[in-house]
Amino acid sequence: MAIVFFLAVLVDLIVAVGVGLVLASILLTYRMAQQMNIDILNPQQDQVISGEIETIGEKCMRIIRIDGPFFFGSMTKVINLGNELLDTKVVLFDCSKIPFIDSSAVFALEDIFLTLNDKGIKVLIYADNKIIDTIKNLGITNIIPHQHLFNDLQKSVDHAKKHIKECK
Repeated sequence: MAIVFFLAVLVDLIVAVGVGLVLASILLTYRMAQQMNIDILNPQQDQVISGEIETIGEKCMRIIRIDGPFFFGSMTKVINLGNELLDTKVVLFDCSKIPFIDSSAVFALEDIFLTLNDKGIKVLIYADNKIIDTIKNLGITNIIPHQHLFNDLQKSVDHAKKHIKECK
């Protein structure tokens, strides 16, 4: 705020407004990126799923819970995610707490999904219809079968159980 004031006084009002807009957009991006959280859980750590799936090894299934706005500013938290999951058989991405997702986030997920698919890891996505539609519109269904996109947690857990039986 002080920078904009001094620019308005010392330089020009137009320059001050331009600098103020740039600073405000950077601050907004930073704050939104800080609100995003990613947790890597096994089924026993997840309060909802722990009762649904009997005790299994951590190598069989992991849940990736993404919470918060998912956009280009929060991509640094997602980039290294694929390497942490390479020893797992089934990965459930819980995207139910994402208020919005932009195309750069979908493309980052696409890279992770490609890496996981190349290693033979099954990827399931649980999200609301709006997020699923965005994912479908940007072509992720070429990588992940349509049958692995769920808007109901129970259905995603039931489908994961089928793949976990193969893991035991």
